[in-house]
Amino acid sequence: MKKRVLALICAAVMSLGMSMTVFAAGSTDATQAAYHTPVMSTGTQAFSAATIAGFATVTTASGNATVTAVSTEVAASAVAEANAMYGNGSFVATIVDVSLPADTVFPYQLTLQNPNIWAGQKVTILHYVNGAWEKLSPSAVGDKTVTVTITSCSPFAVVIDTQASPKTMDPSLAVSGLAGLFAAGAALTGKKKEQ
Repeated sequence: MKKRVLALICAAVMSLGMSMTVFAAGSTDATQAAYHTPVMSTGTQAFSAATIAGFATVTTASGNATVTAVSTEVAASAVAEANAMYGNGSFVATIVDVSLPADTVFPYQLTLQNPNIWAGQKVTILHYVNGAWEKLSPSAVGDKTVTVTITSCSPFAVVIDTQASPKTMDPSLAVSGLAGLFAAGAALTGKKKEQ
């Protein structure tokens, strides 16, 4: 009886110990080090002129569209709009001014590439028109790309709802469950041997 109680206590301690999380640094992938989406967004982003210029450097557009940096005022306005939409769960992945040649036929399928965009994220595109932001739904969101149909050019912001984006299961929970299952099996096996 004492061995069985001791085995159950050890199994419980082991299960609880395996469910502890590790506080580790984020990804250090060189292509994403400066612009990687945080796991939890504070909703209080503020972009310096250098960060805005960086967005124009790491963001590219499809076809013959070109991207340039926006003003700090437009970037601040995009952050305010993102916070109004998603609160503390908002994250502006990029904001750039998009231009196309004068002979472009609209509507136009625009694809933006940026290292902050991942398949499965809930993404909204903000389009700055006549001093106000309009919300556009993307037609596709992939790893590092988002596609949207546009009817004119001007600044575009890619906003991610970090609270709605899919989360992966914590492997420690699965390990804890398996440990509990093995402990129950060991207890049952011990009981059968006694009979």
